[in-house]
Amino acid sequence: MDGWLELAHSKLAEAVFAPYGWKSDLSDEEILEKLLPLNLERSVRSGN
Repeated sequence: MDGWLELAHSKLAEAVFAPYGWKSDLSDEEILEKLLPLNLERSVRSGN
């Protein structure tokens, strides 16, 4: 990845993950492991 693109990607990850208290260098698998419980909780709350 170009330097500027890699930096932009890193900054975006930091901005997206920060509200969840997640580190910004999570693997795709780690992200999915964290998102599944959140999505299940949201589904239960919405009655789906």
